[in-house]
Amino acid sequence: MSVISTKSAIGSFFDKEVAEHVRELEEIKERAEDSFYSSRIQRRVDGSINDMEKKCEALEESLAGENPEELKEAKKEFRDRIKPYFDQSFFMKRGKEKPKGYPGDYVTLEGIYNSEGSINSAPSSTGIGLYLDSHFLNSRLARAIINRKNVVRSFIEEELNARGGELSVLNIASGSAREWAELLGNGKGLENVDLTCLDLDKDALDACKYTVGRKGSAGPEINLLQENVVKLALKYDRNPEEVEDKLGKHDLIYSVGLYDYVNDKFLEKILNMQSGLVKEEGKMLLAFKDRSNYNPTKYDWCEDWQFVPRTGEDSRGVIEQIGVKGENSRTFYEPSGTIVFFEFLNNDYE
Repeated sequence: MSVISTKSAIGSFFDKEVAEHVRELEEIKERAEDSFYSSRIQRRVDGSINDMEKKCEALEESLAGENPEELKEAKKEFRDRIKPYFDQSFFMKRGKEKPKGYPGDYVTLEGIYNSEGSINSAPSSTGIGLYLDSHFLNSRLARAIINRKNVVRSFIEEELNARGGELSVLNIASGSAREWAELLGNGKGLENVDLTCLDLDKDALDACKYTVGRKGSAGPEINLLQENVVKLALKYDRNPEEVEDKLGKHDLIYSVGLYDYVNDKFLEKILNMQSGLVKEEGKMLLAFKDRSNYNPTKYDWCEDWQFVPRTGEDSRGVIEQIGVKGENSRTFYEPSGTIVFFEFLNNDYE
């Protein structure tokens, strides 16, 4: 497609599809301000966003490989057009503005977790923002994120039971370590657990210390490390002993969410470090979003929120590049089928 044709397609998109969407959002905004929560308005919001998502995806497909800078500018312009409405949503605004410098920070995840069972438990916006929050929280991906946390919590509990309650754990990109707070809240004794939480965000680690590290005799021995995992992985390549001295060796090493933001080159470095820090008879648990089972268009266009696009097979391919073949491995999905888990034993590493 020529530059002129690209500009024409984008111009038409904004003059027709986007203008219609903005008119719809304005009308919804006026109705939302004059009423209590309405399932009818929610259906209208959901329908409008889902319809617009299809139109954004169609435009992107029609321009595939053509003038990527033009497409990037079109996405930015689209976000500017919907800003008066989407900025009224706690989740939509935070996803776009990225106050921590990256999307999906621990505050966003805590908000998603708090919606489990009822969105009324999550941070609540008002007016049209309330309906946009509800749309965000009821998306397939948000539900999968809650499922992911629950799968990890259950996995940890199974490991604790199998090992008589004694466990050494490294949680990479831990956030607030919500799964551990829930284990404690459920009465699980963790006094024989050594838990190392590694994250770049000091606020996330402070939240972890408050919810997990303050539980007294029932809580784990907790070690909080504010570190950049990519830099650690690169250092491990040069001096594995130094990194091992800092992080230790563990019965279980896991990370959920991080890998979806790391390209293959650096992901291999991180996984190589992880595999080197697993004790004999230890395990790694890895979680990836499966690109074939969710649509990233909405996040990209509305919130400037991108993931590294991988299918389950793509993720396994990266893992195998570091020599993890996994004859005794296990692959499974959380209930929605959106996030895939890989469980590896130490003796799966070549």
